[in-house]
Amino acid sequence: MEARKQPSQTPQCSWCSKSQDEVAALIATPTDKLGPRAYICDECVAVCDSFLLERSVVTVDNCREFAANVANAANIAQEGAKT
Repeated sequence: MEARKQPSQTPQCSWCSKSQDEVAALIATPTDKLGPRAYICDECVAVCDSFLLERSVVTVDNCREFAANVANAANIAQEGAKT
């Protein structure tokens, strides 16, 4: 009977299986109370980000609106800090 392979003690990406030694960053789920921790590496995050960006509708108007909202929030925070 073939011996079972023991799981690696070094955390690895749940998506691509690269170990934390092979990537720049490895992000873990916040807790393992609900089961084993899951991990995702910076490279897989970049792939997911690219995937989502390709499917989103980004326009100049959306970017301007976002920038205006950020500036407005900053002004509100600044005014609140003065009082």
